[in-house]
Amino acid sequence: MVPLTTEDVFDLIDSYVTSAALNTALELGLFWLLAPQPLDAPAVAQKLDIPVGRCRHWLQLLTHMGLLDRGVEGYAPSEAARTAVIDGCSQDTWVLLAQDARDRLPA
Repeated sequence: MVPLTTEDVFDLIDSYVTSAALNTALELGLFWLLAPQPLDAPAVAQKLDIPVGRCRHWLQLLTHMGLLDRGVEGYAPSEAARTAVIDGCSQDTWVLLAQDARDRLPA
């Protein structure tokens, strides 16, 4: 992507954060965990064995990215995530793709 606007440059600055958040969600199976029913941050943290504070920020970032919806019952995959991620490829395929991306760019 060639940045054409100041907003494009800001997007590039933040791209490593959004990439890491998405790849982590794919590797840990977050979308498939949330597909059957919404879960709140403490429940997600417990099921994935990650600190609840970090989990809360991670879920908020994925919500801001449009990949999760936050409702009264908790977080659930957005319609975009259901279409592009859950229906797009199998969970195993996404895990392999995310791991490959991590291995190529370990920083």
